[in-house]
Amino acid sequence: MAKKPAGVRVARRKHGTTYYFQRRIPTDLLKAYPEAKAGKIESALPPIQSEAYREALRRWADLDDEFDRVRKTGTRLMITVPPEEVRVMASEILSRMLGADEEARAGGMLADDEGFEAHRKLAAELEAEARNVLARGIVGDGIANALGDQLRGRDFDIPIGSEGFSTVAREFAKLALEATRLMNARDEGEDIPTPKPTERPKRVVSGETMATVLEKWAAEHRPKNKTADEARLVLKEFEKATGGAKRITDVTKADVVAYKDALLARKERPLAPASIKKRLSFIKTILSYAERNDIVPANVAAKVVVGASKVQKEERLPFTRDHLQAIFSGPVHTTGERPKAGAGEAAFWIPLLSMYTGARPGELAQLQVADVQEEDGVPFLLLWDLEDGQSMKTASSRRRVPVHGDLVALGLLKYRDGLKKQGKQYLFPDLVPTPDGDRAKNFGKWFGRYLRGMSVGITDKRRVFYSFRHTFKDACRDASISIEIHDRLTGHAPTNVGGTYGTGPSLSTLNEAMQRVRFPSVDLSKIKAK
Repeated sequence: MAKKPAGVRVARRKHGTTYYFQRRIPTDLLKAYPEAKAGKIESALPPIQSEAYREALRRWADLDDEFDRVRKTGTRLMITVPPEEVRVMASEILSRMLGADEEARAGGMLADDEGFEAHRKLAAELEAEARNVLARGIVGDGIANALGDQLRGRDFDIPIGSEGFSTVAREFAKLALEATRLMNARDEGEDIPTPKPTERPKRVVSGETMATVLEKWAAEHRPKNKTADEARLVLKEFEKATGGAKRITDVTKADVVAYKDALLARKERPLAPASIKKRLSFIKTILSYAERNDIVPANVAAKVVVGASKVQKEERLPFTRDHLQAIFSGPVHTTGERPKAGAGEAAFWIPLLSMYTGARPGELAQLQVADVQEEDGVPFLLLWDLEDGQSMKTASSRRRVPVHGDLVALGLLKYRDGLKKQGKQYLFPDLVPTPDGDRAKNFGKWFGRYLRGMSVGITDKRRVFYSFRHTFKDACRDASISIEIHDRLTGHAPTNVGGTYGTGPSLSTLNEAMQRVRFPSVDLSKIKAK
């Protein structure tokens, strides 16, 4: 069997739209595939790439089994039927039989006495044949012919009269008796629904490891580099706690529990429950992806949970009027101080933008000069992830936020125009990104020090940069702005189903609401832009 299903590839021909699966036939098996061209098996796949890849994995696994079968038996057809396949096949036949019976009744085919009696006669003959199979092991022509067609349609080559055929016939006979019992009950006027066939067990593709599945997940979902790297570190930690790397099909619930217990038992730099939960979430994500793609039959980590901490995390609180006055009376906003650690003009503008938009720090730090736009005389910020290096927390985070008149008066548009003349790309070009591309992290560290320092003096640890977001939401409520509008301004998902219809409020509607927002404790006359 092939050991690396990770080598499965799907491809499209140049200028084509159809995906294809290809696999080279082993040299020793070429004679069994006279129809193959250039020694390859090729077949079309579903038109969506993710679905095409999943189907390619299934076909690869099927060919693994088929190649083994050809080597052992000399035929591509299966000469024995796995027990789970017997159950599935028999239940499918039962479902079809009862379905046909239900359609005949609904279509009026049994309305006259002749049709009804003929139907009952067929059911009686089927029952007699089924009882003969179970009582004496004798398979009559009716069952033999029906099963032969079903087996050949599933690529099984099992001679009638063989032990393998008898095994299948006995399973079918059990269900045939059940079918005739239910049909007889229908004859007496009982409302008997047609049962659904047994669900076919998921195929498991062997050879995958947790690491290879993680990389497939990352390639498909394209998380931030930081998130993917964090997941890789967690996986290494998981493997260390559970005895090393192993095939993903060999990972058990006990392994996941052992990892959780190892995290809980850490004495050096112990982890909070929330941190342990985050680490487990990466393991759950890998296994969930594997389950959805039929790489494992089930996510063994799904029900492993971490108990909640008795000490609840302190909430972030909005800034009070006194806090806002202290922040914007500080040296950055009144005397022109531009600390290097605050990235120059970022120290001045980002707090103001956050207070007047409720935007997240990462959303503001990644703004480009071209993201400060105007439409029908309304200036707005385009908070989106159109360019490399930009990302949004959720789909609802993508939005247009009108610029408040106070920010225009302070010179935001003039600041943008100056950067445009200089050919700058980013609105805050002096921000220094971390190695994983986060432009807000270093700024956040500086703002925390500035907030707690003597110039501002806010020491309450529940007040942080994110407090601007809470402050803006309160200001929207004070201005009697509807929740639909201020959720749209801040990039929160709609709170009801109706909010998901349409494209949302117009820019002019958002602008009208934005201009009603007020911060009376902030003395704009003392704030000086450079």
